[in-house]
Amino acid sequence: MERASLALADYADNSDEKTREVAEMMRKAISLYLLANQEALKLFSSDKNFSDQMRVESVAGKISADRKIAISLLSEASTYLIYVLLEFSKTENPQGPIPWKISTEERSKLQIRIGELFGDDLQAYRAWAKDSEQRLKSGKTSEFRNGWIMVAIDHIDSTLRKDNY
Repeated sequence: MERASLALADYADNSDEKTREVAEMMRKAISLYLLANQEALKLFSSDKNFSDQMRVESVAGKISADRKIAISLLSEASTYLIYVLLEFSKTENPQGPIPWKISTEERSKLQIRIGELFGDDLQAYRAWAKDSEQRLKSGKTSEFRNGWIMVAIDHIDSTLRKDNY
């Protein structure tokens, strides 16, 4: 996560406002998550026997809340990531070529990287999503592990594979 935060720092001065905003949201989320992890490590190293149960529960609750906020912020930022990749159409039903902000080579590299990082999870998510309508009809509901991020990754990956609307 620290490497990701450093990589996002390169976008802090980007001329595109949306790119700057998305990078800043992601950096804030990562920072908050890392701070929560540091608090957890501090807690566990300072009171290995959990002798002060009230303090442990209080700090653990704050750590959990901070992590949830970080994940929520990262989830929100990931939904805006598509704005960084392409210019959105000004019409309701666009047609023709997608106005990419990144080159064909960059799109290809991004697709490869998504495959490396999320390939198995993305396949599992797509199978789960495909079967979700059947599950709902049968009354069986379930959530996909890390579903919030997989929705965004699936959308980005699917969009990257298109040349036209």
